[in-house]
Amino acid sequence: MELLNVCIYLRKSRADREAEARGEGETLARHERILLDLAKKRGYNVGAIYKEIVSGETISARPVMQQVLREVESGMWDGVLVVEVERLARGDTIDQGVVARAFRYSETLIITPLKTYDPNNEYDEEYFEFGLFMSRREYKTIRRRLTAGRESSAKEGKYCGSKPPYGYSRVKLVGEKGWTLQPVPDQAEIVKLIFNLYVHGVAGERIGMAKICRKLNDSGIKTMDGGLWTVPRVQAILRNPVYAGMIRWNSRKAVKHIQDGQITISRPFAKDYILVEGRHPAIVSKELFQQAQDIVNQNPARPLNSLHVLRNPLAGIIRCGKCGYVMTRKAPSGRQVDLLRCPYSSCNNVSSKLPLVEKALLDGIQELVDGYKLNSNFSDQEYSLSISEKEEMIRGKLKEIDVLRKKKEKQYDLLEQGIYSTEEFLERSRATAAELSACDTVIHSLRQEIKHEQELQFQRSSFIPKCEDLLAHYWTWDTSTKNQFLRELIEKAVYTKNAKNTWKNGDDISFTLDIYPKIQQK
Repeated sequence: MELLNVCIYLRKSRADREAEARGEGETLARHERILLDLAKKRGYNVGAIYKEIVSGETISARPVMQQVLREVESGMWDGVLVVEVERLARGDTIDQGVVARAFRYSETLIITPLKTYDPNNEYDEEYFEFGLFMSRREYKTIRRRLTAGRESSAKEGKYCGSKPPYGYSRVKLVGEKGWTLQPVPDQAEIVKLIFNLYVHGVAGERIGMAKICRKLNDSGIKTMDGGLWTVPRVQAILRNPVYAGMIRWNSRKAVKHIQDGQITISRPFAKDYILVEGRHPAIVSKELFQQAQDIVNQNPARPLNSLHVLRNPLAGIIRCGKCGYVMTRKAPSGRQVDLLRCPYSSCNNVSSKLPLVEKALLDGIQELVDGYKLNSNFSDQEYSLSISEKEEMIRGKLKEIDVLRKKKEKQYDLLEQGIYSTEEFLERSRATAAELSACDTVIHSLRQEIKHEQELQFQRSSFIPKCEDLLAHYWTWDTSTKNQFLRELIEKAVYTKNAKNTWKNGDDISFTLDIYPKIQQK
């Protein structure tokens, strides 16, 4: 019998979750036992077991499946064990084609308890593709049923979201299917505070969203996820009718678009959506909620100007070293020059003149160039030697794998001869499988390191000339060109400043700027 190096792929479907809810046991554990028994019966060497917890429609939403496909395409496995072919792909015809092509071109078998599919066998290929087609059809039927069920629940005033909004907890309805919301006292008071500050203000003076954020953050009040308050978070609360006791559903449907051959998803605001009385208690009155809507509608967001001219050469590059936000340009007033500041109002990171930060960034790039030139010869020799050593290590591990494969074959012979008991065979087989898996892991890691170092050599040879070109021409370029070239070379730069400069020392660089170039450092 041929010794196949295989992996096991386990994925939980919606039907599995329903079965678990009925008390039929944990699905992935049951499937794992079935496939391990199959591998034992057929003498396969199981190198890895992959478990997909998420139930994604497409391959892009299933990271474990992406990893399996990468390994299949690289020829890492002789076969993949699944309980049924439908577990591999339930996406559209493009996703199904990606899966079929990966297995066909890598000549990787798809092994199920009922049948082994050889993608290079014409009849097996047709059977496999038909199975994926039926799986897709079943998926659409299930999805239509679930969508209709959620819509029906929303019309009944039940809460259909997977996560509760700030101010509420999600609770199961008693005696019937579905969920509703229950106010969280401490958070509910914060929601009331936000609405009252926005509508009534303090001492008759209304407070905007930015000032509300600052007040909440200065008071040490955290968001649901423990983060800081921002204008979009406050606006989301003010716009959400759930706080007035209503249920809104399908207000932002996912709309798919094709852009450069890739599927992108947007969620525009819909005009036709479900808005009904909810079965949960309101936190604010409908009158207060409507007053907030009137004020928000009087201050709409400014439309994007297609003729917008970039004025910050460091746009998107400099990040605040204290809160992580992208630093922004502040337009000059009077005789002052442009400033670079953290947009987050409660952050105490001190701003600096934009030209000073610009100069510090260029000085840092110059240091990178000088450091490379100083050590360039030594680095090239070091990398070449390192690659040669890793290639020799890979050859050693491949020889070790050959020895282990022969050892595994002998274990099966000893089992058939009755020299090994079943328990002893399983113990030794697992140990051999672990050694084989460890060898594969080391080889994969070494190959990744070789690839990384080869890319690194290429990057170093191309990165430095680009830096030199930027340094030579930077001050002759317009703002947009400066930003474009800096983005090609710099991943980010982290800015930190703790104290303001004195009036006489206004042009001193008294901040730190940690630069992260796109060239990878060893």
